[in-house]
Parts: sequence; C-alpha cells; structure tokens
Amino acid sequence: MKVYDNSPLGWGGTWGYSSSPIYTANVFKSERDNEKLTEVGFFTADNNVTYDIDVYTSTSTSMPSNPITGSSVSKMSGTMPYAGWHVVTLNTPVALTKGNYFSVVVTFKNRGKAPVEMKGGATSNAVIEAGSFFSYNGTNWTAGTVENINATVKAFTVTGSSTPTPTPTPTPTKPTITTISPATGYVGQPYSLQLTASGTTPISWSVSSGTLPAGLKLNASGLLSGTPTVAGKSNFNVTATNSAGTDTRSYMLTVTGSSSGGGGGSETVNITGTVGTSLTQKLTPSTATWSVSSGSLPSGISLNKTGTLSGKPTKAGTFSATLKHSSSKTVTANFTINPKPVKPAIKTSSLAAGTVGISYSQVISVTGTETITLTVTGLPSG
Repeated sequence: MKVYDNSPLGWGGTWGYSSSPIYTANVFKSERDNEKLTEVGFFTADNNVTYDIDVYTSTSTSMPSNPITGSSVSKMSGTMPYAGWHVVTLNTPVALTKGNYFSVVVTFKNRGKAPVEMKGGATSNAVIEAGSFFSYNGTNWTAGTVENINATVKAFTVTGSSTPTPTPTPTPTKPTITTISPATGYVGQPYSLQLTASGTTPISWSVSSGTLPAGLKLNASGLLSGTPTVAGKSNFNVTATNSAGTDTRSYMLTVTGSSSGGGGGSETVNITGTVGTSLTQKLTPSTATWSVSSGSLPSGISLNKTGTLSGKPTKAGTFSATLKHSSSKTVTANFTINPKPVKPAIKTSSLAAGTVGISYSQVISVTGTETITLTVTGLPSG
C-alpha cells in the first residue's frame, strides 16, 4: 500500500469560511503502474460531521489549477460521530494511470472550517506544497499555497490484485446516562430537558418504570418535555438502549407553583459542561427577571433576564452561583466544567523485531482523553 500525503505533520489548526459547507481537496500524481485508489483518510474537528468524498481522474501530466475535472468516478457519503482521524474504504476503487494526476475532494457539508496543516502552532515546521485546494461552493477554489496551509486529505493505493485490509469496525460501547438530575417544573409552564448519555449511537430512550409528571412525555431521542398540569413529586426510571446494551437511572422530578410562575421557593440544579462546547440550561419560570445574586458563573457562561444560562465555558473546574427570580425564587446552580478533550498521540516510535514461530507482544502507548480506538493495516502474517 502507498500513501499519498501533502500533510505529514497532520492536523495543526482549522481554516475555512463563516458558514458551511467547505470543500477541501488534494491533487496527487500517480507514481506506479497498475495502481488503484482504495481508501481515503481525513480529519474532522467536531463530532457529527456529515461528509462527501469524491474522486476525480484526469489525463493531465501537469498540476491542474482546479481539483474537479469531469464527473466524480467514486463517491462516498456519511457522518462521522466523533472528531479525529478517519479512514474510509471506497465502495468503488479507482484505477489510476501512472504519471497522470488525480484528486480527492472531501466536503464537510455541515461545517465551514476544516482541519489543516499550517505554518504555525503544532505544525510550524510544515512545508506548504502545491496541490491543496479549498472552496465554499465547489466552483471557486483557493490554493493552499495562497493561505500557507495544506489540506489534510490522504489517498491510500494498492497495485495489482491487492485489496486493502478492511478498516476494523469499532467495538460498540453500551450507554452510560450522564444527566444527573432534572430541574424543578412548574404547573402551566413549558418544561424541556434533553437527557444525555455516552456510548455508541444511535441511543433510544424509554421510561422503564414509574410515572412521569402529568403533562410530560419522553420521546425516543431522550427529550423530556411538555407542560406540567399537577403539582407534586414523581419517581421514575429511564433506560437508554443501544446495540451494546442498556443503562437505567432513577429520577425524582418535582412540579410546583402555578401557571403565573410566582410563589418564590428555592431549588438546586447541577449542570455539567465541557470547555469549548456550547452549554444551555433554561430555568423556570421564564417570566419576569433573573439575576445572579451571589457566587460566580463559569467564565464564558451568561444568564439572560428570562432565565437561560448559555455560552461556551473557557475554564475547567467547579463553580457555584445563586440565581434569583423577581418572584423571590432562588436557584443554586452548581457547575462541573470538564477539560477540553485531547486528541490521541501515539508515543511508541518503534517496534521490537520478531522471529518466525515465536510469540510476539508489543504494547502501543497512546495518550489522549476519552475512549481511544486503535486500527492497523499491513501487519506481518500471524
């Protein structure tokens, strides 16, 4: 297998436009006889990025000024649930002609920025090469040499009758419900809470036992919503299910007050977020005026007058603030802000030699946060 690559130092930052989509492309020159393009690699900077892969071939032996020539000869589409590095095996391998140029175009349909190798930051030693292109519409293209960046799109090829080693399918992980406790509801006031869970998607939700407050319902996507009609405390269990298993958590939801939103009182809400990720929490009632009476909100988070906490946290840690409503109701908001995830970095630089017929074992050391999955191609037989 051969790797065609304009960005050996990898992801050094993001570049792009104020709105989606962004087209990112690399143009390469085929170097071998009887060569086939079988796999395409690229980075995504966020979770749930929807992409298109298009491959174009040409009869030109000179570097083109536009990566799109004619019609796409191989197309793939999908959504990457997690940020990071991905390798996609093409449904239709593409035959290449030695000496001719071919291009791989990866379009991020719901993002305006793409990971790039750049002359700065972690990739300050990058060598900017001809062949990278970027576009906001697939027609007007900007060369990477103009912006001092390389596209992080790679092409994997084989020769002869070789076939690529399939990319292993990650082992599914069962869900773990991460929503700790629901906020208090108020009779006559709209209520909405999105339950969350880690684990392999898709995840479906259901009430496995107990009873929701009158007027509320839980849909299969985990949204608990409606307008409470009766005051009181309700106990119920919620189950999250995916292909790997289930997780169940018990909740007690208190409904109080009236449709006017008055009556004062106090409650505590626990809010979890991540540095750099949008956070939104709505307080009830949503009438009159809310303010911070003591303590402090996490940096990057603000409270508007109708009781919505929102923003992107900029600092990890625990924070607490007392929020007051004009009806004399108070809410103690406890925040847990987790650090921004760190992308994986392989630390093992070389492998010990092996001997035919003798057991071999080698640990690959990787740093980073969250669950890390290792994939491999081209291992020795056995």
